[in-house]
Amino acid sequence: NGQQMNETDVLFMNDRQQLHIESATDHHAGRYSCVAENKPGRAEKDLIVAVLKPPQMDNQHRIIELAENETVTLTCPINDPSVEIQWTKNGIPITTSNNLQ
Repeated sequence: NGQQMNETDVLFMNDRQQLHIESATDHHAGRYSCVAENKPGRAEKDLIVAVLKPPQMDNQHRIIELAENETVTLTCPINDPSVEIQWTKNGIPITTSNNLQ
């Protein structure tokens, strides 16, 4: 992001050929560049670090009571559109063609 980094959890290794990031967080995400120079010239390589996190949701169990023939919509809000959501009933995956019983 254009600012100098002074990290205690980032180490150079193998004659500065490797940059070791310990316990990556969002703070470490970004574009990293490795620049090598000598008298004949210069070479540069860019690497993008994206820190992925597991989906988060409210894990509180709820009991929903409704009368026979009532309609209910169950929700599982996730703020990450790349997450794949799978519903199950009693441990059995639900597909749109299943008739729940």
